[in-house]
Amino acid sequence: MSLIDQIRIININTNEVMNLTTDWLLSINAATWAHDGMSLWAEVVEDGDGRIYSIDFMTGNRTAIVVDGGNSAVNPTPNGTEIIINYNSWTEPISIRAVTADGQMYHGLTSYNSELLDKCQTTPGQKYSFIGANGDQVSGWVWEPVNLQDGKSYRVAYLIHGGPQGAWEQGWSFRWNPQVYTGAGWGVVAVNFHGSTGYGQPFVDSIQGDYGGAPFQDLMMGIDFATLNFPWMNASAVAALGASYGGYMINWIAGQVPDNNRFRVLVCHDGMFDIRAFYYSTEELWFPEHDIMGVPWLNASNYERWNPATDTLVDSWHLPQLIIHGGLDYRISEAQGLSAFTALQRRGIPSKLLFFPKENHWVLNARNQIEWHNVVLDWITKWTQ
Repeated sequence: MSLIDQIRIININTNEVMNLTTDWLLSINAATWAHDGMSLWAEVVEDGDGRIYSIDFMTGNRTAIVVDGGNSAVNPTPNGTEIIINYNSWTEPISIRAVTADGQMYHGLTSYNSELLDKCQTTPGQKYSFIGANGDQVSGWVWEPVNLQDGKSYRVAYLIHGGPQGAWEQGWSFRWNPQVYTGAGWGVVAVNFHGSTGYGQPFVDSIQGDYGGAPFQDLMMGIDFATLNFPWMNASAVAALGASYGGYMINWIAGQVPDNNRFRVLVCHDGMFDIRAFYYSTEELWFPEHDIMGVPWLNASNYERWNPATDTLVDSWHLPQLIIHGGLDYRISEAQGLSAFTALQRRGIPSKLLFFPKENHWVLNARNQIEWHNVVLDWITKWTQ
């Protein structure tokens, strides 16, 4: 099992080390001493939320204080009765809130975005879970389209996160924001597949050597479960969209017959097409060496096994696909996006390339973000009519 972030206390007089989180399989993002010096505030990602725990210094006992939303940056007040945190969620950007030390009450200290949010229609995410790969419980999120009407069927945007050591966790984003799709009349589904954070380190590590295995199975089971259990979802009008590892998964899905027939259209942002070539061009070698377990000249079989660019897989491609890439992306070079686009074009598959020469692995310029959302929505709408 990989090492995880833990909290350890060192007695500077005796050099004695005490681990307060020996049995905790969640990584701690940050820890802050409480006002009385007898406990700590720990920030963790757990089950899709940014949670705050109080950990007793003497016993190591943990108490969840704040469990809903994206919570971070804990700062105790001078009198110790409250903590000040950054809060955001699926429905609002970051604000500053005060929480009582027992977590029973909290209130907002800022309202910078209230006027703009009052003009928007948003839908809160709801968690769901199902039995995924290896018989494990896997969790996900569902968002209803705004103004959901009984008896009406809605198209579905299936979002696949990157990392793969990441997760769909509560928070506001100008990139992959479910509200963009719900506001356009779409439902949204997102699954925290094997490899995702927030469900214990063994779940994170399970992706090693299984790059397109259990995560892919989770995603197929997750969309099947959602479309079966949420009657308003139109299972015949599902678009799959992903970035980075999620983009890799889009290219992997494209070659999986008959599983790819669950979808009508694909969107790949900064995704891997040929993972062998990706290894030799990325600026972050940790990911392939950890996840695919080694280097390609010593573990060629694993690189080949999970490679979307395998001839037989590309020969199975048939779904319309939008390719998006940034010219300054050094994590996954532009050659990966261009290669996938070439394959689509030469196969005669409906495809489009959106290229941002001055963007990196993320689209950061505001105007480019607007262009990104417009092109993506137009593309998935066109192919799910």
